Amino acid sequence: MRPFLATLVRVNPHDASQKQLYHLEVLLRCYNQTIVSEQTLALICLFIASFLWATVGTVAKFILKDIDPLTAVTLRMIIAALVLTPVLIARRKQAISMFLHVLPVSLFSAINVYLFLVGINKTTSNASAVVYTATPLLVLIIGYFFIKEQPTIKKVAGIVVGLLGVLVILLVPLIQHHDLALGTFSGNAILFLAVCSWALYTVSVRRLVSEKKYSPIMITAITFFISSVLFILLSFLIPHTTQTPITHISIHLWILLIYYGVFTTVFTYLLHQWVIKHSSASTGALTHYIQPIFAVVINWYFLKEIVTPTFFLGGTLVIGGVFLASGSQAKAYIHRLRKKRENK
Repeated sequence: MRPFLATLVRVNPHDASQKQLYHLEVLLRCYNQTIVSEQTLALICLFIASFLWATVGTVAKFILKDIDPLTAVTLRMIIAALVLTPVLIARRKQAISMFLHVLPVSLFSAINVYLFLVGINKTTSNASAVVYTATPLLVLIIGYFFIKEQPTIKKVAGIVVGLLGVLVILLVPLIQHHDLALGTFSGNAILFLAVCSWALYTVSVRRLVSEKKYSPIMITAITFFISSVLFILLSFLIPHTTQTPITHISIHLWILLIYYGVFTTVFTYLLHQWVIKHSSASTGALTHYIQPIFAVVINWYFLKEIVTPTFFLGGTLVIGGVFLASGSQAKAYIHRLRKKRENK
């Protein structure tokens, strides 16, 4: 675009015969600047979303010191549902028509958020960050069986490498009990089940969006509403003990819960969707590489969790597998950035 604009620089705006060319030049300049600013803003939003997602484990660890996983997930879903309630009210007819289709899908999300808290209560936050990084690999596997997505040889290789990394995180705690960075086998196994549930939710949502043409934000709003009602019922039906009753929750803990329900649940989703909408899905996929790095630093600072050689090996295999399976998206984005710089 820049060479074409350069030829228009000499256009005389006072010349009636060249006036239309002059206006075209102005419009093209404005458009070019808008594209660049949107790409820059998309990267900023991407980093913010990755950072907020990276804090999920740390915040959950602090919350679980005072309340049990069932109470924590119930409050998280209630807060998230309240934030998106205006969306449901504004589009209530659409929400009612979508309800029965979203209901079974939302159960996968509910299982994920609950198992995450149960699992992270038994293991390290670093382990949870690495295990969740394997989500794209499980999505590829589930996509193959449920929606017949044919993976390439490169993707299959990435799945094998990434799952080897997951096996390191899962199984080494059974052998090396002194390696505290890897957490516990039971906690990591529960987290892996949570990731499987999240991958099922992701594939199911993809089908609803592609086949039913449903809005992703509407699916999310209905999911949070169903999950909040479900966990409220379970809170009354399932006996559970908590160190701090809801009526005695401190302001400090409420702040953490609001942050957990709003910023790491609703806000991150909206940011991620904005990035995809204003750039591409390949840009949004970069969160899988950025998030674990943020998580390790945050967990080291707040939780004093360390990175051992075994944990580093497992994490490298998982991230390497994800890059091998979906790295073409990241390469495509980098290629577009280089092309934009060359055109400047």
